[in-house]
Amino acid sequence: DVATSAQKQAVIDGGSATDIVTSANGLGDAIATILADKSLDTAFRALCLKLPDAGRLAQEIGQDVDPDQLHQICEEQMMALAHHLEPTLLEQYEAAMPTGSYDPGAIGAGGRQLANTCLELLVRTGKPEHAERAKQQFATTDNMTNRLAAMSALAHHEASDLSLAALGTFEHDYSH
Repeated sequence: DVATSAQKQAVIDGGSATDIVTSANGLGDAIATILADKSLDTAFRALCLKLPDAGRLAQEIGQDVDPDQLHQICEEQMMALAHHLEPTLLEQYEAAMPTGSYDPGAIGAGGRQLANTCLELLVRTGKPEHAERAKQQFATTDNMTNRLAAMSALAHHEASDLSLAALGTFEHDYSH
């Protein structure tokens, strides 16, 4: 797995795992190609946006791991991916978000998964317009899946006013 190898090498070298995302023929371009391929299932395309987390990386390294370093490397790589793919992520978000009434089937679920994964990455760029997009989704969605995804994206955003408001609203609406 390319992403895990880059992360592992960054731990060994004490460097950054972001180069693999932005280098020529790097991971970012490969993921962009996958996202553009409409013949692929939307849920599969969403899974391709999920890079290995610190737990997976620790498992790969096996011993003498520094959890803070692993977390930082994973976060840096996700941030680099978000910035590298920002226009593509926005396009995918807008195209994948199901419209109309809630569809619990595979097509609707795949669309929600791809759109919400794109939203999570867009918010990671730190740009206020993407946090606003998550806030709007949180406020207007008709289902808990999209609401929880928007709240989660906001909770990872530095603008704590947005995330605290979303958390409070979510608690109020679902604490029965």
